[in-house]
Amino acid sequence: MKKIARNGLKKCLKKYYYSIPSISSIIFLSYSGLNYLLKLGLYEVYDSKNFNEVFKSTITFISIIISFLGVLLTILISNKGKSNLIQYFFDNADKKKFASSLKLTIISGLAADVLSCLLLLNDIYLRWGLIILTAIWIWVLLYYLSNAYRFISLLLRLFLDDDTPNKKVKNEITNEDETNLKNLIKKTNEK
Repeated sequence: MKKIARNGLKKCLKKYYYSIPSISSIIFLSYSGLNYLLKLGLYEVYDSKNFNEVFKSTITFISIIISFLGVLLTILISNKGKSNLIQYFFDNADKKKFASSLKLTIISGLAADVLSCLLLLNDIYLRWGLIILTAIWIWVLLYYLSNAYRFISLLLRLFLDDDTPNKKVKNEITNEDETNLKNLIKKTNEK
């Protein structure tokens, strides 16, 4: 049983960009849905006088992160031949997967912006519609932030890690073993 729980936790942490938004949205929907359906009278975020300010700030924050990603990508491309580590990344990374993941990150950021704009009109929605729209906004926003974190940390690692040749490595891998390992990694990533 512990092994199953450990494996499940490892899978959730590997795909944190799905699990964090999903868990957060479920918690929000449970709290707000029960409060709405059972008329518990608990405090809701919608009751705050600064509720609209959250969405205005989110729009600005997402725009800044998208701009920062653009700057990092520009630096990455301009340093293509200057750094061994960046060159290795360009030579060995799955470019289609990298590009599609980056596009998905930017699209989710734009979707979070659009949802923020829609939620600025919260005074015209029915309460249950506002609950559902807010839950979707939470999921999209956290999905975007998780993916943006993933890309920013990858790009910063490429820029800041020392790419000078390390000390002599014992038991260096042969070219044939390297090719076999790359093929195995590609097969694993395709699953």
